[in-house]
Amino acid sequence: MTPIRCTASSPRLPAAALLLVLILLLPAAAPGSSHVFFEDTQYPLEVHVLRGRQPGPTVMVQGGIQGDEVAGYLAAQRLTEAEVERGRLIIVPRANAPSISRRTRQVNVDLNRRFDRDRSRFYEDRLARVISHYLGMADAFIHLHEGSGFYSPTYVNHLRNPRRWGQSVIIDTASYRSIPLADYAEGVLKRLNPQVDPADYRFALFNTRTFDDDSPYSQSMSKSLTCHALTAHGIPALAIEVSKNIDRLDWKVREQLKATRLFLETFGVHIELPEAPPGHFDKHAGSRPGLRVNGRPLEPDEPLRLSLGDTVRLDAISSYAGAPRAEPALFAPGGELDLSRTPFTALRPLDGLEVRADGRSVGKVKVDWTGEEPRDGEDGLLVLRRNGRQRFLAPGQSLDVIEGDRVVLEGVWGSPREEVLNVKGIVTSTGTNHGQDAGKEIVLEKRAFIQRYLEPAGGERVRVRIARETEGAPRQEYFLEMRPREVQALMLVRHDGEHVLLPWRDGSTFPLAPGTYRLAGAWSNGESIRLTPMLDGLPLDWGSTLRVGFDEVRRFELRQASTFRPMGSMRLSAAALAMLGEATRTH
Repeated sequence: MTPIRCTASSPRLPAAALLLVLILLLPAAAPGSSHVFFEDTQYPLEVHVLRGRQPGPTVMVQGGIQGDEVAGYLAAQRLTEAEVERGRLIIVPRANAPSISRRTRQVNVDLNRRFDRDRSRFYEDRLARVISHYLGMADAFIHLHEGSGFYSPTYVNHLRNPRRWGQSVIIDTASYRSIPLADYAEGVLKRLNPQVDPADYRFALFNTRTFDDDSPYSQSMSKSLTCHALTAHGIPALAIEVSKNIDRLDWKVREQLKATRLFLETFGVHIELPEAPPGHFDKHAGSRPGLRVNGRPLEPDEPLRLSLGDTVRLDAISSYAGAPRAEPALFAPGGELDLSRTPFTALRPLDGLEVRADGRSVGKVKVDWTGEEPRDGEDGLLVLRRNGRQRFLAPGQSLDVIEGDRVVLEGVWGSPREEVLNVKGIVTSTGTNHGQDAGKEIVLEKRAFIQRYLEPAGGERVRVRIARETEGAPRQEYFLEMRPREVQALMLVRHDGEHVLLPWRDGSTFPLAPGTYRLAGAWSNGESIRLTPMLDGLPLDWGSTLRVGFDEVRRFELRQASTFRPMGSMRLSAAALAMLGEATRTH
């Protein structure tokens, strides 16, 4: 920001105006902030930005890209409690929430192999888009993992050899352009390993030689996040792997945190992190949390009574007192939807619901079916949810939707069968494509469809077909008419109460008077909540404030909330307003 220069001939400002000038010239307060992307989907992504007391580099730390690597996401989660002395810390503690809730390496595809190009097939690709965006703000990247066995450059036994990953610091190459990765890693290991007890658990340097033709890891690691950070963003990137074959979770998290702090210091970021009590991390996900279903607490031995057409919504789950945070989830037997993130309609009897905490089963909910039993479903009335709201479609009917909407096909009213509902042109499950899309969250993105299945419906609209393909039931079809999401204007409210309507023109500059503004909403063909506003690369919540100072240009961007696809950007400039006024006076 260019400082204001006062000369002897400058007119004196009134006291109130001078105070306003001083406020605008002060740097913004720098507390920690957090934002949840894809908040109302099955794949929420929480990002924390911790700003230091002193300026310095920005380092990004991430855990949880694979849900069976518990130590990594607990260590990253613990880092969100740090106070940063110098620099800035970006933390993604749980990069892949659906895989964590299942405690599996992947759900559709391995998220750590989706960074070689921009894709649109699965939810993992949308997560990769946000993660890559934040890497663009970082000066270094640290990835927290948990691998099998113990890496050793020579073969010792089946658990300690060159094909194992645990207890290692992984780099893609010794040096990349002017980035001395091996020097960074060796410097930290010299400081870290003498403190590691027992000595058998010391960390080794693992260079995958990703760019060498004879490397056995070249094909897979070239798609990984560390390689992407190194090559696409030009920043130092490495992974810290503890071993899955060490049973002491508390020990692993603490050692991973020690290694992370040393690397943060190496890259110029200094933090203070309160010491956790002994055994703290061993308490993770150890018991069933309290549940609040449909507005009332549900006791452990109390059944959930359901009848045909009832809506089940998990309103709240109590926290774990004195233990590391675990994310509870609620699943129907064999179901893929986390019911803690979406309501569902009871269309046939359930065997019960399973309560999980970070993928560990911690309890059951018994279901008592009351009222009539489903009988035939011959009318073919389709029950679905668009953005969480229940909708019904008769055979042959269409539902208007907007690109970026979320749709869940729940079933057919009154049918006792497990209905097969096939959304044509999209694959929701990897492996064998059996055409079953019921009970899955589908985000409507044109790029995710096989294009020949999208039928023109007039103008920029396209028609999506849904086929009922249940054996023994009549074949019936339903339609979604999808149109692009559009934005006409933004609505701002200035600090003095003045309303400002900002016409949305991608790539343009809007002259805005200096001051503080509340982001009231967007004038578009859908709800504002379906859009993610960004200011200078960081997300804003609707209703929050933004500030434009003297001689300041702010970059304002809109993205699709469910896909993080960019919808365009504008520049907000008080300087442009001054130039506009000068031009008016000149003419």
